[in-house]
Amino acid sequence: MGDTLVRNILGTPNAKRDAIGKVKAHQLCVSVTAVPRAGRATDHMVRFLADEFGDAGEFYTPPGSPYRTIGV
Repeated sequence: MGDTLVRNILGTPNAKRDAIGKVKAHQLCVSVTAVPRAGRATDHMVRFLADEFGDAGEFYTPPGSPYRTIGV
């Protein structure tokens, strides 16, 4: 098994485009186009990050929070 990178993510739904932004404080800013209804934005973010990183690995999402943690 290889090393695991753990990154805290600040998710922004309903953006104009899917994008990985800059690091703000200790969080990576990620914007997605999906609307924040019934977990659609989170699901979309997981798929987007999986495409970007090859595999999203483990993804932890506190309910109702814009903050996520990903282990790649």
